[in-house]
Amino acid sequence: KQKEDIQEFWIQKEKEKNSKLVVITACEYLRGYDNVNGPIYGLLYLMENGFYFENFDDHNFMKDLFLGKKKFEKLNLNIILNEIDEVKTANGYKSKNELNFINKIMIFFGFNSNILIIKMKNGQECYFKCIESPLNICKKFYQLIE
Repeated sequence: KQKEDIQEFWIQKEKEKNSKLVVITACEYLRGYDNVNGPIYGLLYLMENGFYFENFDDHNFMKDLFLGKKKFEKLNLNIILNEIDEVKTANGYKSKNELNFINKIMIFFGFNSNILIIKMKNGQECYFKCIESPLNICKKFYQLIE
């Protein structure tokens, strides 16, 4: 049932955005989009027409008990494909081909930055801390625009 719900969620997103899904990652939005301050947890997903970030209500009893109930504010960010100048890691890499031997070893052992930067043509830079490898997201983005 849960798998079907997830599939239905993405089918609805594709209809809503009139675009096909390319890659998804759970992430933490950090900063960079207009006046929106992070950290905000949610999903960053690349569709054929751009990047989207969406948060979800993470209500749970224990959190409310100890931290007090906070009003949920829905956030939807959209970065259209033709507004994007470049997508890179915090280290400035856009693909695994740019990595030297030491970088590859560090990634293998988990000593890598999971920060993805989406730089827009207007100069804004959006920072996301991703679960998925930022290099994989870069790869999917550059494949999409080629």
